[in-house]
Amino acid sequence: ADRLVQFYCAEGYYSEMATMFFVPAESTLHQLFHFPKALDIGRLVLFFVTFGAFTCWTYGINVASGLFIPSLLTGSALGRIVGEAINMLVGGDAVLVDAGTYSLIGAAAMLGGMARMTISLAVILLESTGDYQMGLPLMLALLAARWTGNAFNHGLYDMHIAINGWPMLEPDPDPCIHQLRVRDVMARRPF
Repeated sequence: ADRLVQFYCAEGYYSEMATMFFVPAESTLHQLFHFPKALDIGRLVLFFVTFGAFTCWTYGINVASGLFIPSLLTGSALGRIVGEAINMLVGGDAVLVDAGTYSLIGAAAMLGGMARMTISLAVILLESTGDYQMGLPLMLALLAARWTGNAFNHGLYDMHIAINGWPMLEPDPDPCIHQLRVRDVMARRPF
């Protein structure tokens, strides 16, 4: 309850939009993963579109804003939308699925598709949730995101390295490299 933002609501009430937009990103992730009540799909869609657009915009203008947490947030919102939609369309008044679980899977898929991380991201998310039953769904979502992303382009970090012209080690060096010794590439007096 300490993460809920009242904004202009009456005493004892809170604003879903203010709770998503005006708290630190970690608190928003916590709300999307663990909030026990249903969240309004329209507000979630608005948050997803707005935050996703801002993430693309800040990355495009080369502002040091990071992509890890924004990717987690947009994926988490999209996953929560899917979970809430399943409950609304299939369940009616009953809760069939935990929308927070869909939020976690969406966050993993969005970040995995953007950065092409699979095993390391699965380990990070499994360790942070402590629920090892999520291992298979997380790995399936991460693999699907990676394969889908690879079908269209390279990972965002790889593209950024190429755009900046930074050197990147090749996975297989030229055969002549195996014949080199240290003395072949070093000078006697480096400075």
